Amino acid sequence: GEGGLLGGVVSPFAHSRPQESQVGALQKRLQALEEERDHLAEQLARASVRAAKEEAQEKRIGELVEQQQALRKQLELSLELLGAKEEEVDDLRETMEEQRQVFQQQLQALLPSA
Repeated sequence: GEGGLLGGVVSPFAHSRPQESQVGALQKRLQALEEERDHLAEQLARASVRAAKEEAQEKRIGELVEQQQALRKQLELSLELLGAKEEEVDDLRETMEEQRQVFQQQLQALLPSA
């Protein structure tokens, strides 16, 4: 015999030590993976916030570019109008000078020469 009646029967606890160490290793691995997941989730949240800020900044930049273009067009139109008004003022001054000369000639023709 091989140790009596129970000699050939394997104890249900014979493999418990290797299984316990395997479970412990798996629990440690699970904990490490959960920590990595949490870290990645934090990084993703920060990246999402940065992306949202950048998107808002890009939108604001686009709005500012549109405003600048509108203001530039308004400035160009204003300068054109100013140039036209300056020409008009020059023409009016010229006309006034011509009329003043005509008036002086008429006045001299009416006054007796000395």
